[in-house]
Amino acid sequence: MHILDTTLREGELFKFLGFEQKLEVLELLANAGLKRIELTLPYPPRTSKEHARSLILKSRDLGVLCVLHARAYKEDVANALSLDADGYAFYIGFSELHRKQKLHGITKEDALNKLLECLEMVKTAGYTYTRATLEDASRVYLEEGIEGYRSLVYAIKKLHLSGYTLISVPDTAGLLTPRLASSFFQSLKRDTNAPLAAHFHNDYGYASANTVEAALVGVEELHTTVMGIGDRNGIADLYEVVSALEDVHNIPTCVKREELKSLYDRFCKITGIPLPWRHPLSNEARSIRAGVHQALSVKNAEGYIPKKKLLFDFASPLFVISPYVGSNLITWLLNGQPAKELSFVLSEIATQEGVVDKESLFRILQKHGYKVSLEKLSLISDKKALVFLKLKQAQLYQNIIKDALTYDFVERVNFVKGDAELLITLKSGSHARGFVWDLRKKFGAQILDARVLYVDGGV
Repeated sequence: MHILDTTLREGELFKFLGFEQKLEVLELLANAGLKRIELTLPYPPRTSKEHARSLILKSRDLGVLCVLHARAYKEDVANALSLDADGYAFYIGFSELHRKQKLHGITKEDALNKLLECLEMVKTAGYTYTRATLEDASRVYLEEGIEGYRSLVYAIKKLHLSGYTLISVPDTAGLLTPRLASSFFQSLKRDTNAPLAAHFHNDYGYASANTVEAALVGVEELHTTVMGIGDRNGIADLYEVVSALEDVHNIPTCVKREELKSLYDRFCKITGIPLPWRHPLSNEARSIRAGVHQALSVKNAEGYIPKKKLLFDFASPLFVISPYVGSNLITWLLNGQPAKELSFVLSEIATQEGVVDKESLFRILQKHGYKVSLEKLSLISDKKALVFLKLKQAQLYQNIIKDALTYDFVERVNFVKGDAELLITLKSGSHARGFVWDLRKKFGAQILDARVLYVDGGV
């Protein structure tokens, strides 16, 4: 089983990345153990052949197989071959809907022949990776009855026997649920005995779960992106697929499980794409709010966070001083001192303000004559800071971005329009004043105005 990461192809449909960003993403993926990545065929002037060549060469240097993705048209194949990638993937619509309304009414046989023509053009070069994609295959399975399914089986067999090393049968419109996905691939594996690739879209939120199901029935290649980014609301998430296979099902992948957290942190930082609050690697995923949960978690964090996540993703939980805070947590913070009344005070404050952040908690404890260790205080959830910068010249923002990205507590940087040019998100609000002071010292007159907002950690 192989994982092909398509962040630099499918992911670009979510957010366009600059060349330097792509190079760093490629290095991050390679460092995490990915052995297959995918690029789209360049279509100048929107995308650059020179940049594609550089990424292909860089992939080769890093020991990563770089697959070029293109339409099943002869002119695309010729352009793709001129870039000398390590492998090629050609796609064409196979469902009735796609053939009639996108491809001017071609037949399934026409679509199949176009894929076979593409293979003939690359076959002589001896590539070890060639993939044919029957776009919208899941709709054929779901909506075109037994004849539709037989046409899929026939096409897959013919493509495989003709020499394609993989056949992809994507869930293009995200129509499948895990049970259907498992049945779909089990049937195709049984009836074709061909190597298959799984590419699931996330329209109903099942892309990662479906990809895991495909892996469990023996599919040869799984497609993912970092954070699952892609067209619409994306495809399978690299972390969600790898962690489920390795942590839960004990199935090894090529990916270095211990590198995923740092990969995601850096990816968010350099692209400005925020990690959703409900993502398994978000701070919310380690935040314990309920008092009864906190009471167990201070004794054994595995009570509410899986052991492998504590090993690879988070060293410990984060405790939120919310209206539901329990006295057991406060007693633990104070090294065993009774704290029932103080917990009521904190609960009242949190009811009015949402949460009590780390700095506020420290001040309240001091006011009441309590001391708390900085080590324990570090496990209390903090507010984030949003730093808005108005620049003298918007063109100068790149220098400030480069500098901001060197700070460990900077979560991400976004270029914005309106009353500010840059929005810099800090992981902890406690760093905001010092950070703004540093920027003003370094960039002086370039910064016309700097404003800071403090927000709950889930933002």
